[in-house]
Amino acid sequence: MIQKLGIRLEVLRPQENEADKHKTKELIDSFYDVALDAFSKWLPREAIESRTADASCVIALYKDNRVVAYAVNDLLTLAGHEVNYYASGFIRRELQGNGLYSYLNMLRQPFTERI
Repeated sequence: MIQKLGIRLEVLRPQENEADKHKTKELIDSFYDVALDAFSKWLPREAIESRTADASCVIALYKDNRVVAYAVNDLLTLAGHEVNYYASGFIRRELQGNGLYSYLNMLRQPFTERI
């Protein structure tokens, strides 16, 4: 599906990889811009930064080298069980309504499961 839309995928693991952590922090402004566009209203930048910078997994989708969507997951331990918490998922309005969010959710699981 993403190839048909001309979208490229990048998976970052900020908690496990220092280079990914650095890249994720560099992308915070782009992620914030996507979130503002997706909501079509203002929200605090800290809301995006706090749940993204140190996430277990960040999936970024690019079109023409611009971030157009992203998802954030955290692997948490709750009551002794590992849980894959889908923290956020945002898509620019220009790409909403074509099934991309469902596809993005399907992408999340294999990239965030512990083997």
